[in-house]
Amino acid sequence: MAEESLSSKIANELRQMIVTEKKYLPGDKLPNERTLALMFNVSRPAVREGIKYLVAEGFLEIRRGVGTFVSEEMLFGTSDSSKFSERQKKVLNDWYEARKIWEVGAIRLAVRNATKEDIINLEKIVIKTNDLIEDNDMSFFKMDFEFHRALAAATGNEIIERYISKMGEWQWAYFSMTKTSAKGDEVIISRMKKNSLENHMKILQFIRDKDEEGAMLAMRYHLLCAQKDLEV
Repeated sequence: MAEESLSSKIANELRQMIVTEKKYLPGDKLPNERTLALMFNVSRPAVREGIKYLVAEGFLEIRRGVGTFVSEEMLFGTSDSSKFSERQKKVLNDWYEARKIWEVGAIRLAVRNATKEDIINLEKIVIKTNDLIEDNDMSFFKMDFEFHRALAAATGNEIIERYISKMGEWQWAYFSMTKTSAKGDEVIISRMKKNSLENHMKILQFIRDKDEEGAMLAMRYHLLCAQKDLEV
């Protein structure tokens, strides 16, 4: 169990290096297991397991006899264009469609099972997200993700929590958004921020009120708005 937790931690740190710190870009080769083990001060088997997590998520790919590389498939949308490409928008739209299937259904369980502590945590996250509305985009989107991850945790369902919390597409999408935003196209980004500002609190209020149908409608509306935001 300790080894599994350590491997998960290594996976998270590698993911951070790829998504946030940009130390390794799509197509880049990672250092070998021995070098990574020294870097993280852990065993090579722990590194190997951490890499397996990211391979399963689509972040990394192993080329036999060559090494481990950052997947170009996962991050294919991060072109040098100053605007979202049509292909990029298509994948983001598909991502929201998939989330409508998972999150609209999952929110019903969050309403039923959310504890006082869960609700307090969600309130804090909403406040922090709103405070970051004018901050750098990665900080904002990371907190936006925390809201949805906290909702998944509030369901009390380990499979839902694990799936939503570890969707590699979250990091891919935010990587794409922040890279595009940095190049000057703020239209989609500002719409997404407005969506978060207006709808996260509404979703939370329905959870507080123990209103399952209201929460499901609010989550569906939130994701529909996100899809609409892509239409520029």
